Amino acid sequence: MIRHQDDQLVLGKAYDSQIARRLVGFLLPYRSRLWLVTLFVVLVTAADLSLPLLFSRAIDEVSGEARMSALNVIGVTFVAIVLLRFLAMWGQYFNAQWLGNRVVLDIRNSMFRHLQGLSIGYIDRRGVGAVMTRIQNDVAVIQQMFTDTVLGIISNVLVLVGIVVIMLVTNWRMALIAFAVMPIMILIMRSWQRYAKAAYRTTRRTMAVVNANLAESIDG
Repeated sequence: MIRHQDDQLVLGKAYDSQIARRLVGFLLPYRSRLWLVTLFVVLVTAADLSLPLLFSRAIDEVSGEARMSALNVIGVTFVAIVLLRFLAMWGQYFNAQWLGNRVVLDIRNSMFRHLQGLSIGYIDRRGVGAVMTRIQNDVAVIQQMFTDTVLGIISNVLVLVGIVVIMLVTNWRMALIAFAVMPIMILIMRSWQRYAKAAYRTTRRTMAVVNANLAESIDG
């Protein structure tokens, strides 16, 4: 008989400061590697923002005098930026994967030690599927958060800030017109977030049930 309780999944806030502090605690031993990843993210973002400006400069130089020498300089600069971006992307990916794997290893070891102290009755009440989901799938989600999600958020924020600054410096009137649609985009994002959160919770419940059925069917 499959034992599954709907309250196995704690539906808390989207952001919990206590959980955030615990996750940060796993990152602190690797703070130097975290700063290195952040540096690579900044370099990649700077390269992404500088390329459009370089193209704009190249277009302006085509219609001017002595354009060949200027275009040569721009071409060399373009190659240098692309090479720098490639190296920074490689450094970002390598160090982010290293950091994520180390943190997940520490979390798995901590969970394993914690499980050793739990009674058989706890696992029987919660269900094997729910426990396995937390050990395997939830930790995998945390790993993805460290290696992809957090870096993506930092990169997107830096790109957004850079684009805003460039737009305001280039033509602040056109920039203000473009910014007028941002409240609409924020409302759409908040509406989508509610549906995405509900779908994710449903997926978590379904995965726990499937894992419980699979585990108990194999165990007999």
